[in-house]
Amino acid sequence: MYFAFIDESGNPYPKDTNNKFYVLLALIMHEKGFPYLNGYTKYLRYDIWDLVKGDENNGKIPEDFELHIKEITNRTNYYINLK
Repeated sequence: MYFAFIDESGNPYPKDTNNKFYVLLALIMHEKGFPYLNGYTKYLRYDIWDLVKGDENNGKIPEDFELHIKEITNRTNYYINLK
């Protein structure tokens, strides 16, 4: 079996001058690769959580903690303390 992960970002309306970019991504992978990808992203979340919280980490990540580049670059939500 194959899995498809689809995500979009940006603005699909070309006449909107505030955001001229629209990206649509699809990742298709065989189920045999899913445990590797799932484990890798889990460790990536832990690494980034350590950067965000540092000593406050306690080894626990909130269930709603997701990696969103817009939040990281704008330093919002969990990323407010990033320098």
